Amino acid sequence: MQTHNKASRAVARLPFEAHRTRLPNFLYLFSFCPAVPSPLASPRAFLQHPGVLCAIGFVAAIVAGVVMPGFDLLYGHWSNKITPAFVSPQSIRDSSSYVAWITTILGLSQLLLSWLFLSSFSTASHDLTQRLRRSYIASVLAQDASHFDLHGAGEIANRASKDISVIRAGFGEKVAYLTWSFSTLFVAVIVGFVKAPRIAGVLFALLPLTSIIFAVLGKATEVVGAPALRIEGQSSTFLEQILGSVRVVQSFGMESRLLERLDKAMLKPLEKLGMRKSAIRGLETSAVYFMLNLTYSLAFWWGATNIVEGKLNVGNLLTTFWNYMNASFALANVVPHIAGIFDACTALKQVRRAIEREPKIDIRQERGIIPTSAGKDWSPSFELDHVTFSYPSRPNIASLNDVSIHFQPGKVTALVGPSGSGKSTITSLLLREYDPETANIPHPHDTQDASTAENDKCADADPLDEKVSKKDKKSIPFLSKSSSKDSPASEDVEKLDPSADFKGRIQGAGKVFFAGYDVRDLNPRWLRSQIAIVQQHPQLFTASIFENVAAGLTGTEWEYLPDVDGDPKAAGYDAARTAAIRKKVKLALQKAECWHFVSKLPQGMDTPVSGGRTGLLSGGQRQRVAIARALVRQPRLLCLDEGTSALDSDTESKIKVALQREQEERGMTTILIAHRLSTIEHADSIVVLKNGRVVEQGTHESLMQRKATNRAGVYRSMAMQQRHLVEHEVETEDDEVDVKKSGKTSATDATPAPSSSADSSRVLSDEGEQADEFEAEARTNVTRTRVDSGPTVRSASIVPDELPHYAAARPVPLGRHRSGRTSDYQYHTSERANTSPDQLEHAQEATTGVKDADLALPSNTAAVVPINVHDQESKSPQGQAESDHRSKAVRKEEKRRLRKTFLRYLNDQKFWFSIGILSAVATGASFPVAGYLTGGAVNSLSIEGDNARLQRESNRWALWFLVLALADLGIVMIGSFFLETASEHVMRKLKKEGFASLIRQEIGFFDAEEHASGAMSAAVSSHSANVAAATGLILAQVVIGIVNLLGSVVLGFAVSWKIAVVCLAPIFVLFISGWLNIVMREKYEAMAQKPADRAASDDAHL
Repeated sequence: MQTHNKASRAVARLPFEAHRTRLPNFLYLFSFCPAVPSPLASPRAFLQHPGVLCAIGFVAAIVAGVVMPGFDLLYGHWSNKITPAFVSPQSIRDSSSYVAWITTILGLSQLLLSWLFLSSFSTASHDLTQRLRRSYIASVLAQDASHFDLHGAGEIANRASKDISVIRAGFGEKVAYLTWSFSTLFVAVIVGFVKAPRIAGVLFALLPLTSIIFAVLGKATEVVGAPALRIEGQSSTFLEQILGSVRVVQSFGMESRLLERLDKAMLKPLEKLGMRKSAIRGLETSAVYFMLNLTYSLAFWWGATNIVEGKLNVGNLLTTFWNYMNASFALANVVPHIAGIFDACTALKQVRRAIEREPKIDIRQERGIIPTSAGKDWSPSFELDHVTFSYPSRPNIASLNDVSIHFQPGKVTALVGPSGSGKSTITSLLLREYDPETANIPHPHDTQDASTAENDKCADADPLDEKVSKKDKKSIPFLSKSSSKDSPASEDVEKLDPSADFKGRIQGAGKVFFAGYDVRDLNPRWLRSQIAIVQQHPQLFTASIFENVAAGLTGTEWEYLPDVDGDPKAAGYDAARTAAIRKKVKLALQKAECWHFVSKLPQGMDTPVSGGRTGLLSGGQRQRVAIARALVRQPRLLCLDEGTSALDSDTESKIKVALQREQEERGMTTILIAHRLSTIEHADSIVVLKNGRVVEQGTHESLMQRKATNRAGVYRSMAMQQRHLVEHEVETEDDEVDVKKSGKTSATDATPAPSSSADSSRVLSDEGEQADEFEAEARTNVTRTRVDSGPTVRSASIVPDELPHYAAARPVPLGRHRSGRTSDYQYHTSERANTSPDQLEHAQEATTGVKDADLALPSNTAAVVPINVHDQESKSPQGQAESDHRSKAVRKEEKRRLRKTFLRYLNDQKFWFSIGILSAVATGASFPVAGYLTGGAVNSLSIEGDNARLQRESNRWALWFLVLALADLGIVMIGSFFLETASEHVMRKLKKEGFASLIRQEIGFFDAEEHASGAMSAAVSSHSANVAAATGLILAQVVIGIVNLLGSVVLGFAVSWKIAVVCLAPIFVLFISGWLNIVMREKYEAMAQKPADRAASDDAHL
């Protein structure tokens, strides 16, 4: 056998160690900086270090900020040279030429410095947030099971994508602008005090007031933003769960109800919080504009007074005034960036809490016993010793009550019992997901998160919404709380309620042993590397079948790394090793009875599959791939938790033979959990659980000999019940055949009589009261058996002998009949919405348990490979030209349609947008008005020989600036609030309609890798947020800028058309640079979108 030393492989691995630091939040990102390389040994690496980049950017931003007050000094100098009445024209030209040259040099330096500090901060932020994302994912992977009681997959994916992006932007270019602005502010204040201390002292009083306003509003933003982030995470989890189970949702017509629940329980509270944030943003923006114009008013009033008293000249006044104006403009320009930084700080605080959470069972620790390294012989035995256990989500209910079971090494032990009896709980204890004694003791982080979320919920509660929510939970069983803790689905449901009552907490007790050691003494990573588990609904990753199975080799010497073993160009690539891994995967697929259908797929083992519960493979095929993933690692203990429930009897029998061979060859211990008793009849020992206690134990033959008593005969009752129901179903099928032969094909006649359940109960009444207790369980499993093996049952979402194509699916309106790929019959939403809870409880088993033969691929596999219908045309030059023309036409039509849709969303909120845009127009017009008033004020300061007139004129212009300040205070507040509120409405509608559109897509839509549930849920969240951002303050800034530009150009031509023509040239340069910025950003977004979606999908499936 080929062996390989993993230590010799140079691979960049995900950091899995815990990350701790004492740095405050605003410096937390710097804790992810690597060691600084030597500038002499590696100057390139030194300059690319994020800490060095931040230092370079910080210095460049400060210097760039100093340049702006330099312009003001030159302006003051120039004003002193040209304003006196006795100055000659030649002197004016000489002074102006000198100042122009220096200004040009300063402008070029500003260009270079601005590029340097923006690129440095952005590059450093990108690097640090990539490390932050890796650390967050590593921390999530290391968390214990109780962490996921409060944080679902959608929230984790949203945190790793949207929130990390907010942090990247906030601590990148936004911090760069903030540094530049504060540099301008401080230098301007210093220059002002040097040139005119009396004026600077008065104007300086406005800056602390502005700072206090921003500090208060920043705290308010954090108070509103934190619950908004939590609700955003919950909505992402909800979306991911629904899109991952879209087959069930469509089968039972729950689209409208789920949409209503999403809207009222999550989107509406988000919208309310968004409107509060809109009010805060309005106050922030209006405060800046008010202070800006107030600075004008104070400067001209107090400046004129000092000039009249002979304590100041015009040049120094204008220098000080423009310095403070630049400082005010810097504050005005940084308002959107400050809001982004506040949002980034709030998001970073949440991410940091998750990273620094110390799990009760930390698999990152290297300590613990590893029997293999000790050189001792050990056997894969497993034992529970007087274990009492309750889950953190329901600490006052015992899932196991004084249970003692010994699982013999190398033997097959089966666990049976009704749902909620504690079977799956035993597998959780085996994997050490929980410790019995500490499982239901709340973690401090979780307690705080749960109480905060509950307070937020109570604060935003709406009695009508609560009634609707309760109604929805009752009518949608898999979203409501269940008493079952037997399956992963029921576990997910239990985790939805974090507000459990800990007053009557069950005291956990007992010990769990593996290989003779207490599991708490063993190394947790080694323990889990010896065990493989296959669940009823196995989770596959959005990757190829080969990569899904090869994932089972993780932690072994044959661990598969796609970046190395899957890339022939990688430095550590070994063709022989990769071939050996592929051989192992193929062998595992053959053992799991997968190879016969995998080999017929378009790309064989390399065929990609979706990570959700939709896609190319049926439920039974997914279970077999999961079994192959478990077998490829050659585990010492294999646990099948309903792992063969979706298989037909023939396939299950073949897998049994393969597992028995593995058991004989390697001494593997096997634990079987099943409701279908035919699955576990061959077990060496059968343990029967009921209400968290062991009621029976023995072989199949010995248990069938027992009579029904209080704690005996339970297994025999279950077996007899299932046997009778199977016979009854067979008789019903025979009756259906007779009816069809006689020409009567009524669906009603072919349906089993409702009284069959009662008749069955009466027939088996001699077996005691246990029969009634297990009747519903038996009926469920017999129905599942018929779905698995019966040839007459068809899935509502899979068509046999046909692979799903990858064409974009068309949305299907709610309430319409559907046919084709998604259904073999027509059904109406209202009819399916009335499905009973009992039917819905097992919908997933029914839809995924189709007989594997129904999904067998046709022999002509090439016929089902997706192809381009224009491939033949594209081979010729003329065909290529036509194809390019057609593609351009399609893109043009797509852009036109998107613009039309965008305008439709704006039109839906025309009241809010109309007032907001009109206010933005008025705000933009205030800038030319301020320019006109400034010209008049400067002229009044140049009056010589008439101090009374100078004071009177200056006071008049100062009064107009005060009026303008008050007007801007109201107008900007209204405009910002209305536009931000409109953007919140748009975001709510986009999320709602986006979810509605996705949930109506045909199942084939979700087969594509880019349409995985995690990627789609992240897209609904992030794309709608981007559109909302563009229609809020950003739209206001665009309108303000356009009106300001047009008004200033008109005013310039009205006052002096020659100067206006000269000043137009830089405007065209700005237009070109802005256009290039948009084009480059679009290219970047297009390049980054696919990897971002893939990352979001992978995060949701972790």
